[in-house]
Amino acid sequence: FATSLASKSIMGSMNLSIYAAAVVAAFVQSLVSSNFSKGWCFWICCQVQIALLVLAGTLAAMPMARSTSHVLLVGVLIGIFEGGGLTALQELAASVDGGMTRFVNTGFTLAQIVPVLLSFLLGFHEAGPESVAATVFAWIPSLLCLFACIALACTLWLGLFDKVADDGFLLAEDPGQSRPLLQHEEKSLWVPASIPLLSIHLAMLALSSFFMPFSAYLGDAQLTHFVVLTRFVAELKGRLFAHALGLGHCGFGMLVVLLIYRAFLLALLLLVAHGSMWLSRWCLLSIVGMFFSSFAWANSESMATLASLGPKRLEPQRVHAV
Repeated sequence: FATSLASKSIMGSMNLSIYAAAVVAAFVQSLVSSNFSKGWCFWICCQVQIALLVLAGTLAAMPMARSTSHVLLVGVLIGIFEGGGLTALQELAASVDGGMTRFVNTGFTLAQIVPVLLSFLLGFHEAGPESVAATVFAWIPSLLCLFACIALACTLWLGLFDKVADDGFLLAEDPGQSRPLLQHEEKSLWVPASIPLLSIHLAMLALSSFFMPFSAYLGDAQLTHFVVLTRFVAELKGRLFAHALGLGHCGFGMLVVLLIYRAFLLALLLLVAHGSMWLSRWCLLSIVGMFFSSFAWANSESMATLASLGPKRLEPQRVHAV
């Protein structure tokens, strides 16, 4: 998009549209979900399927984007997927166990290896925005999203979620389930302990979100492409590391250290984007990798820990609130 529209700022505008749409989608989802105390499992799965269909259509149409308004529309549709689909999937995992959210994060990041492989197999990093490689680069993931949607529908039809619904979603019949989290009588078990952890969680997200619009200013279009691919690989590394070494082994202090460390790395990257500092391509990509791998580990661990604090029956609500 930056190349075809000759605008490096379009990446920032697209990110803003993604974030705004994700917030709205998550808010609307919380309002609607309170009406589904019965059949909550089915409702959550339907949200995931709708999000997958939205994303499949977005990917299929992405090569046809030719104007700024088209790019912003793509951002809104991606935000709907992130705010609705991923939130619903996190709730589904948390209803089984708070630690299961790690697997959602890992799966989401594992899927990012697909564009990394396609980029090199199709030569997309060297192709133009209107090339055949660019179209295939978007259409293959679109088909994979459709396949995932069909697989989830088959899982529901075969009744593989029935036991989870019986054991894990009886909590949906609790009248307190539909009330806002902070109004629950057992809030004292969750809110005080979660404030420092939630603050770190949000700060980590803010650093990553703040950097992405500037990635287009680190160099040419090809370097920006490699920066995004490096992010994908680095996040997968961090997610996998979270399964081997959790927050319980390191303590809360590790999150504080990582936050300071990532702020320092972000400062270096912004200096490069501003033109005040020069780094070789490999050095720059290494810093990007460290920046996002530390984020992925901290994000997985803080999410899983926040979900596990307080009454177990409220874990899906806590995940949605986060």
